[in-house]
Amino acid sequence: MNKVRNKGFHILLVDRFPVARWGMRKIIELAGIPVSDIKESGSLDEALFALPQTAPTLVLMGGIDDATPSKVAETVGIRENCAVVLLATGDALEAIKFMDAGGHGFAAEDASIEDVIDVVVRVAQEHATISPSILRLIQNSVNTPVEVASEHSLS
Repeated sequence: MNKVRNKGFHILLVDRFPVARWGMRKIIELAGIPVSDIKESGSLDEALFALPQTAPTLVLMGGIDDATPSKVAETVGIRENCAVVLLATGDALEAIKFMDAGGHGFAAEDASIEDVIDVVVRVAQEHATISPSILRLIQNSVNTPVEVASEHSLS
């Protein structure tokens, strides 16, 4: 696994379910992401309120009731030096909208742990990334062959 250059990320985890935020913590741990501090929010509104105080450099978002993925990218990703990774349902169109709106990484909720870790690591290394399962959905939706290589960088 490639080394992440940042000496310590300020991380904000956002999901309506505490157990999902716990899972995000485990992903960060398994990915070997260096952490300065981790904060949690249960909604997009809470996350937006916390942004000025937490000044996160990496935001992981999961299931939230109050926003679409593209709204998340537009509102949270507007901060400088803040990468946003969304873990959401495997909808290729939403992944494209999220990335187009400024998101940095997208992984399907049903992706393998390894794929999610890969997306988080690649984003931490400052590469925009979509998980292989979403790339396959995009390939199937456009009915055009798309090579899914071992490195999933879009940059």
